[in-house]
Amino acid sequence: MSETAADCTSNEMPPSRLMVAWNPETDQIKVGPYPDMTGWHQPYLHSDLGCWAAWHERDRAWRENTALLYAMRMILRDRMDPLVVHRELCKVPEYRGMLDWLGVTETGQRW
Repeated sequence: MSETAADCTSNEMPPSRLMVAWNPETDQIKVGPYPDMTGWHQPYLHSDLGCWAAWHERDRAWRENTALLYAMRMILRDRMDPLVVHRELCKVPEYRGMLDWLGVTETGQRW
């Protein structure tokens, strides 16, 4: 297994208590606790998921689709490395929930 496709199931946080922050056109992305009591997200231009009210109000299927949508947004719009985005977003249970449906493992390999 390569470093870029390393298993990313560790450091899991409850879905309602995390958010993702990132800087476009870089490899800078981090999933961390929400609310942010330490300011960890301040160096990042964008943040989403747990810091968005709808994330807490909607059902799991909606959150799974939204997590995948944000991955695509980071990769396509913000020109971030797909494996870097994937590896970090694997910390989000809803994102991992979409992997089986896509036929992709958490290491980025096909079944």
